[in-house]
Amino acid sequence: MDSLNLIDKAQRIVIIPSSPVDGDAVGSSLALYLILKKLGKKPEINYSFDRFSSFKFLPGADAIKVIDLFKIDFSKYDLAIFLDGGDLSQFSDGKIHREPFILPTNIPVINIDHHPSNSRWAKNLVWDPSKSSVGEMIYEIFEGNVEIDKDIATNLFTAISTDTGHFRYTNTSKRVLEIAGQLLNYGVDLGNLMIRLYQTDSYKVVQFAGYLTSKIQINAKYKYSWFTVSIEEWQKDDLSLEDLKNSVGRTRDGNLRAIDGVDFVFCMSEEQPGYIGGSIRSRNPGMFDLTILAKLLGGGGHREAAGFLIRDKTVVEAEKLVHETIKKHYKEIKL
Repeated sequence: MDSLNLIDKAQRIVIIPSSPVDGDAVGSSLALYLILKKLGKKPEINYSFDRFSSFKFLPGADAIKVIDLFKIDFSKYDLAIFLDGGDLSQFSDGKIHREPFILPTNIPVINIDHHPSNSRWAKNLVWDPSKSSVGEMIYEIFEGNVEIDKDIATNLFTAISTDTGHFRYTNTSKRVLEIAGQLLNYGVDLGNLMIRLYQTDSYKVVQFAGYLTSKIQINAKYKYSWFTVSIEEWQKDDLSLEDLKNSVGRTRDGNLRAIDGVDFVFCMSEEQPGYIGGSIRSRNPGMFDLTILAKLLGGGGHREAAGFLIRDKTVVEAEKLVHETIKKHYKEIKL
């Protein structure tokens, strides 16, 4: 790939992961960081978001610098690599910046991504929507070109495992399982890693997840379930924004998606007044293209896992909008 030749030529490289903060964004960035160091480069990771404490146990995580994308001095680098984001808006904090970020023109920029909804915003695009994760892409890009060690393997395994729902989603191909098996050969502590990734939360997060579970509702006609949470609800329990995200994720993946008889689910959380983040997940593989629904709501993602952002509405108004959009476009999203 011509774009990847830019990595060979560059020395000082800044890696910029996307939001939402997840295992693929963090894990693939850390793996790439460690790989570039082995290749004699001088990489840095600059993240606009500080909500990654649940991933701080990963090898190399202390190298992540929390810097607003708009404040990065790109003149310090030879190359910028934006990872795991189909749209440029995913790399800065939308609660702080409404204005679009302008890409630097003094250095080349690469976007490495696997989302089908990629808007092709970068001139140098390394894109493969057939891949489960950017972690899988990083593995295949550098396989045979660098010696993989336990730390790199742990980060890549984290990226692939989290973006496949620990190998439960339909993006879990035979190749994905082969790569996972190969990564285990490098000494990944699978038992400990699974506990840290999927069975470690604060008592406060688990308690609030129970509250969110009690709010789950079902639309019997269109066979979907959902819950919402307002800023007043989570702030009165003295949760941090990261606590909220972890509670929502735990409830969505552990309980909302477990309900028999529903085909897909959505949830929304008000992170600040007028800023409501939402996610949509399928329960029946191959039945829906949820990217269509996400795009109608200002987002994107994958057919079976997507996200969106609704601005300048209350939670009640945003919830009504989602219900109306599902009803109006149901025949379009159903395959």
